[in-house]
Amino acid sequence: MLVAAGQFAVTSVWEKNAEICASLMAQAAENDVSLFVLPEALLARG
Repeated sequence: MLVAAGQFAVTSVWEKNAEICASLMAQAAENDVSLFVLPEALLARG
């Protein structure tokens, strides 16, 4: 099982955060990652 963590600077614009998450998830999938973890509250920062 390949495990990875995504890390990025969360912004106050949740739509931008969602775009970044989608990109990171796509990259993880392309690299056969089985479990991909992102920072908590990445869409809720205000």
